[in-house]
Amino acid sequence: MTKVVVLGANGQVGAEVCLLLEKHADVTVIPVCRNPGSSSFLRYHGLACRHGIPADPEQARELLADADVVLNFAFVRGLPSATRRVHEDLIANSFRCSPADARVIFISTLSVYGFPTALGFRRNTAYGREKLFCEEVARREGARAGKPVTIFRLGHVCGDLQAITARIRSEVESGPLELRQNGDYPSNTTYTATLVEAVQLVIAERVAPGTHDLVRTPERSWREVYAYEADQVGAAFRQVERAVSASPGPFGRAVAWLGGIPRRAAGVARSSVRLRDLTRTLVSRLPGTQNRRLNAIYNRSRARAEIAALTRSGVAFVRLADPWPIRRALDGLSDPAELRRDPRYQLPEEPAGFRD
Repeated sequence: MTKVVVLGANGQVGAEVCLLLEKHADVTVIPVCRNPGSSSFLRYHGLACRHGIPADPEQARELLADADVVLNFAFVRGLPSATRRVHEDLIANSFRCSPADARVIFISTLSVYGFPTALGFRRNTAYGREKLFCEEVARREGARAGKPVTIFRLGHVCGDLQAITARIRSEVESGPLELRQNGDYPSNTTYTATLVEAVQLVIAERVAPGTHDLVRTPERSWREVYAYEADQVGAAFRQVERAVSASPGPFGRAVAWLGGIPRRAAGVARSSVRLRDLTRTLVSRLPGTQNRRLNAIYNRSRARAEIAALTRSGVAFVRLADPWPIRRALDGLSDPAELRRDPRYQLPEEPAGFRD
């Protein structure tokens, strides 16, 4: 029996993975949460949780004393300087305070690769930069402790408890959709069932330590993801297709991006009452010619949006995220659709009752 101690177990992804791992007979799942309040959902489903702060060395020794595998989902939010110290302590303790033969799995994100821009370079987010820092800490501490570390970079996480899945199902149930570029490009989705399968592969020593992009290849397109989720809820996936123009190339994208600044500014101004009022105040203080020009841009943009809403006849436009590059795909992963037909990869229908 393998004991998997899960840090950050009360998060959206961590909680669903705990519930799925619990259904595997060869695994004992030990969720770690800060206090009984944060573990109430998992305890309601019958999981025995531990409570404490794994960033504190003394508490970490008790929390991780019998771990065969440490699965780290923990991510702290707050001031960057403070959260960075907590992440460093927490990751260090996952190595220093767990048994000598324990294996550590750190959960990261594909957003460490950054997002493409019209100017040709990739920009990173604060979340992506922090996860990249955490990866470096995990590799450093793993080397110091002489313990193998496996880093899984997740894409857009889908699963029955995930916000992305709930949004997609709501959209397909609401009526016809127009997907950006007709949805014919990689979705970068990672299903919770796939993550559970990957953890089992680590337990079986069928995954080499290192960094892996946890996306099955060949990837599903966004169109295929929407069609799959529609089937899960018994809805008809109705997509309105539009002609997709050829890519203009880096220079053309840069020109289009720069030329679209006034239109995007007008869109942002429309989207927020307070921002709209502030924009109007600032514009009103500009010279007459510039004032009239910006006002005309705003009115044209607003008119286009209203006309588009009428011509679509109730068709919702879904702007999907650009794909991240997949550089270190993990081989041997099952098709998530096939995987989720296995009862072990399905959430329990009824809670088992509270556990202390």
